Amino acid sequence: MNHINATIDLLSAFFLLLLFISLFVDGAKKSKSRTVFIITAFVALFFILADSFSYLLDGDEKLTGLLYVLNTISFLGPAAIITMFNYYIFYIVGERKKANIWLARVVTFMFVADFFFILIASVTGNLFTIEHGVFVRRPLASYAPVVPGLMTVWILIMGFMRWGFIGTKGLISILGYVLVPAIAAVFEIFIPEYSFVYASFVFSIFLVYLMFQSGEIKRKAVREQVMQELLNVDPLTSLPNRRCYEETIKNFKSKDKVKVIFCDVNGLKFTNDTFGHPAGDHLLKRFSSMLKKHFQYETIFRISGDEFVIVIDAKDVRASANNITFFKEDILDNSSIASIGVAEGEGSDILKVVNQAEKMMYKDKKEYYEKTKRDRRS
Repeated sequence: MNHINATIDLLSAFFLLLLFISLFVDGAKKSKSRTVFIITAFVALFFILADSFSYLLDGDEKLTGLLYVLNTISFLGPAAIITMFNYYIFYIVGERKKANIWLARVVTFMFVADFFFILIASVTGNLFTIEHGVFVRRPLASYAPVVPGLMTVWILIMGFMRWGFIGTKGLISILGYVLVPAIAAVFEIFIPEYSFVYASFVFSIFLVYLMFQSGEIKRKAVREQVMQELLNVDPLTSLPNRRCYEETIKNFKSKDKVKVIFCDVNGLKFTNDTFGHPAGDHLLKRFSSMLKKHFQYETIFRISGDEFVIVIDAKDVRASANNITFFKEDILDNSSIASIGVAEGEGSDILKVVNQAEKMMYKDKKEYYEKTKRDRRS
């Protein structure tokens, strides 16, 4: 039976190691609750290994002293793991509202009481003895689960008290974390040959990971996506900004044809000076809406105050001819709202194509000023 129990513990330790690997590679945001969760898993691993070795070495008279130490540690494990989980819940709540540290310290006081009870009972031989290298339970061993049981009840009470801050998933995690080991402990009373308490703690830790920590990873992914969008999107027009444009140009390695349209909004300075910046913003939004109507969103970039660039890759170059024709007509129908330049070339030399399109835009703008007789600085 000892080898079966040791195997169960070692398998549990293996799954904990897998959890550690996932915790260190998932890239989730560091927080106190996450740190405490990792420490809780380490504490559980330490006690599981001690418990497994107490089974593996059982029966060896030469190791009587070591067996005393290992079995004492094994008895201390449940209360220690529950205490760490208690602080994990405390920090989870603390991330949402100010938590009362004394509620968490109640469990710590219980652990201290359990520590001295286990230590004294072990030393006096009232908890267990090692006879000819074999572990023998003594009368007080039946009372060892009492304090961990009280700790469990207290954490359940705290969980229900903080339901509004940890949510239903959080409450389910707490219920699973404390009830699964409790069921395993009851099972052990009726079938003492097998021990599933530490394996049940590992199961509970995985349950908490799935409920809490995996959610944190998802939230991090969402935060990163939002931040990426904020970094790459112009807030006024909701178009990709210059940063996104530069990344696109930098990563553009196509050897196929590419077409670039360089646009400059006409009269923005005049509009800002005469009617105010809200009117200028409205002008830019109006023009950006025209761009979105004629071209795909991801190809349009606002690279400066009144300048926009459209980058059309090989697969859309031919199809873009009609778009550009309709776009030019739309510009004329909107009082020549912008000057544009179009250039086409090799994708591997895209900067040269952009410069050519810009030159064509300035040529178009020159014609616009000659036609309208407006001041070039307006």
